[in-house]
Amino acid sequence: RAWQEARVKAREDSRTAQCSPKPDLTTFKGRLDWRQKRLEAQLAGFKATRAPLEAFYAGLSDQQKASWDAFRERRGERRRGRRDN
Repeated sequence: RAWQEARVKAREDSRTAQCSPKPDLTTFKGRLDWRQKRLEAQLAGFKATRAPLEAFYAGLSDQQKASWDAFRERRGERRRGRRDN
């Protein structure tokens, strides 16, 4: 549950950051600033959800961990497959 709550909060924080006033995207510097801001929001979200996710994973049985790992691997393969097209 803590992991889910952290994910929701991180997603809300990311949306808030992305909806804040944007720099002038017609300039190179503005685009770089905007991209940096988005990456910083993503990193903050990752940092906020890591500890709760690790605690969730640690609480799983070995069978559940194997199932979780297989699911994440399949999901990653699907995402990579989309990029290859």
